[in-house]
Amino acid sequence: MRALILSFCLLITTLSGTDAKAEDAPVKLGVFAAARIVSDYRFNGASNSNRNPALQAYVHLQYSSGWYGGVFLSEVDFADPGRTRGELDLYLGRAIHSGSMEYRAEIMHLSFDEHVPGPTYDFWQGKVLARRHFGGSMAELSVTHTPEAPYAGGAQTQLRFEALHSINTRVRLSALLGQAMRREHPDYFYGSIGLEADWQRLTFGIQWAGADRTRADCLGTDWCKPALVGSVTLRSW
Repeated sequence: MRALILSFCLLITTLSGTDAKAEDAPVKLGVFAAARIVSDYRFNGASNSNRNPALQAYVHLQYSSGWYGGVFLSEVDFADPGRTRGELDLYLGRAIHSGSMEYRAEIMHLSFDEHVPGPTYDFWQGKVLARRHFGGSMAELSVTHTPEAPYAGGAQTQLRFEALHSINTRVRLSALLGQAMRREHPDYFYGSIGLEADWQRLTFGIQWAGADRTRADCLGTDWCKPALVGSVTLRSW
C-alpha cells in the first residue's frame, strides 16, 4: 500500500510541474490529484492510524456535466491481529448547481487490506448534501447512510454540518460538527476546527479533532480523544 501511495505522489509531483491550472483548461474533464502527509488520520473524529502519521493520496475526476468520481488511498493502523495497513476508497457522484446552491448525491465503497477470514472493515455508504456558497466561503449539510458498518456493526447514519470561511485568497478557517446515529451502539458526536494556508502548490493545515465516544466504545484506546492534527498537502492545481 505504501508503494502505491508513493506512486500516486510521484504522479502528483509530475502533474504539479505544469503551469496551467486545471480549472482554467477549456476541457470537459478536469483531473485533480493530491498527496498528503498527516500527523494523525482522523475519520469521524477517531484515529484510523493509531495516532501515528499517515501518507495519503487521491485523484478526483470532474466532468462538466456534473458527474464526478475518484479514488482515495491512505495508510491505516488499527493495531489488529490482521495488521491492517491500507485503505482504498472508490466513489462516484453527481453534482447539480443552482445559483449559489449546490446539491450532490454520492456512493462510496471503503475497503481495507486486512488478512483474516470472516467479517471485514469494508463497507458501503451513500451520501446526499446541500451546499451554499458565499463568495469564497461555504456552508454544507449532509446525510450519510451505511447499511452495514464494519464487522457487522449494523446500520449507521451520519448527520454533518461543515463550514468554511476564506480569510483571504490563501488562508481558510474550517469547522465540522457531526452526529453518528448507530443501531447497534450508542450515538456520538464528533467534530473539528482547523486552519489552512496555501503556498504555491502546497497546503499546510492544522486542526483540533475528536469524538465524545468512551474509551470502551473506542476499542479500549485513546483514539477518540481530541488532539491537534497537522498536515501538508501537495496539489496538482
